[in-house]
Amino acid sequence: MSFHRWMDVTLPVRRETPRLAMWATASALLVLVGMAPLGIPRLEGALSLTAVVAPGPHLAPGAHVDLLAVVLGRLALLIPFGDLPFRLAALSGILSALGLGFWVRAGLEVMCMLRPPPHARLTAADVAHEPVAVMGAAAVVAITQPFFVHATDAGLGGTELFLLAAWTCVLTFLLRDRNDARAALGAAFLAGVAVASSGFLAALLLPCGVAFWVWGVSVRARWVVWAPVLFFTGALLLVPAAVLSAGQAATAAGWWHSFSLGVLRQSATGVAGAAWWQAAMHLAESLGVVAGVLCLIGCGVLAWRAPAVAAVVLFALWAAVIMKAASPGSEKPLALWLGMAVLPLSAGISHFAAKLGRARVATAWTLVVMSAVAPALAGGVARWHPDGRLPLRMLMRAYDGLPPRSDVDPGSAQMRRLFQYGATVGLRPDIRFDSVAPSRPSPDRRQVE
Repeated sequence: MSFHRWMDVTLPVRRETPRLAMWATASALLVLVGMAPLGIPRLEGALSLTAVVAPGPHLAPGAHVDLLAVVLGRLALLIPFGDLPFRLAALSGILSALGLGFWVRAGLEVMCMLRPPPHARLTAADVAHEPVAVMGAAAVVAITQPFFVHATDAGLGGTELFLLAAWTCVLTFLLRDRNDARAALGAAFLAGVAVASSGFLAALLLPCGVAFWVWGVSVRARWVVWAPVLFFTGALLLVPAAVLSAGQAATAAGWWHSFSLGVLRQSATGVAGAAWWQAAMHLAESLGVVAGVLCLIGCGVLAWRAPAVAAVVLFALWAAVIMKAASPGSEKPLALWLGMAVLPLSAGISHFAAKLGRARVATAWTLVVMSAVAPALAGGVARWHPDGRLPLRMLMRAYDGLPPRSDVDPGSAQMRRLFQYGATVGLRPDIRFDSVAPSRPSPDRRQVE
C-alpha cells in the first residue's frame, strides 16, 4: 500500500489517524504482552503485588502505590492462566500498548501543527513521511530500556504510562482548537485521576494543567468553569480505592503530598548537581546518540512552531531528570518522559526527512532504523529474556535455617519487599519481620543480609 493513500491533506487532521493509532496499539500489544516475564525480575514488582493481593497488614504506610493500579490489578487476578506476577505484567503491557497508541495519535496531531500554512500547496507525497516518523518514534521509545522494563514489569507501570499518554493526546486536541470543551474537560478529568493516583504523575501533570487553565481564562474559553469540577471529580473517583487499599496515596496526608507536588519539591531540594548530571546521562544512554540528537532538534522545532507542546515536553523532561536524580534506583521518571519523547523524536525525524524532496520517506525509514540500534542493544540479551527466579531464590535462601515463629530483621528495604511478597503468597506465615532495624538485636532475632 502506498503511503499516499494514508493521507488526506484537504483536512487539518488526517482521517487515517485513528487507524494508525490502532495499528500501533496492536503491534505494541504483541511485543509488550508477549515479552511479559514469569516471576518477579525486579523487586519493585513485589510491592505492587502485595498492594493488589493483600494490602492490609503487609504494606507499609509510607509505600508509594498507584491507587488505580491496585484497582486494575485486582481485576487482573481473574486471568485464568500464568502466575500472579505474570498477570500483572500482562495487564501492564496491555495498558502500555494503549498508551503508545495515544502517543502515536498525539504525534500525528503535532505533525499537523508543524505543517506549512494552510494556503501552501501540499500533496499527499509532501506529507508521506509523517506517519513513518511518528510510528518509528513510537517503536524506538518502546524498546528503550527504562520504558520497556517499566511497561512489562509486575509493578503495573503501564497504568501511569496509559494515563500520561491519554492526557497528552487529549491536550493536543485542545491545542488544535482552544474552544474544544470536550478535550479540555477530558484533560481535566484525566489529570484528576492521575494526580490522585500517583505522586509522579502529579509532578508532571498538575503544573501543566494549571498553566493551561490559566491560559483558558486569558482567552475567555467557556470550559474554564467546568474544568476544576471535572478535575476533582476524577480525583474523588479513587476514594473507594483508597478505602480498600493502603500506602501513602490511601491517606489524607498522602493525597495532600501528591496535590502539593511533594515528590517534585523533595526531589528539587537537597539533590546535588552531580546527581542531576548522572540522571541526564542515563537518559541519553537509554535513547542513544542518534535518537538523542533527533530529540534535541525536535525540541527546537517544537519550540519554533508549537511552543505550547515544547513547553510541556521540556517541563516534563526537567521534572523527570530531577526525580530520577532523587531516586537513582527507580526507572519510573525516565520511563514516563520517554513516552512523551515520541513528540520531539518524531518532529526531529520529520524535520530532517522533509529536506530531501522525493527521498523523504526513505530518509525517515533510515533515521528510524539508525535511532533504534542503540536502544535495542542496551542491556544485552538479558533484557529481552528477564529471569524472574532470582528474587524467589533469594527468598528461599533467606528462609533456610529460620526456626518456626522467628522474628526476622530484613536488613534492607529490598529484602523487606521479598518478605512482603512471601507473606502475600502464603510462604512461611509464621515469620514476623519489622520495618525498622533495632539498635541492638536481641538473641532471638535473625538478621537477613
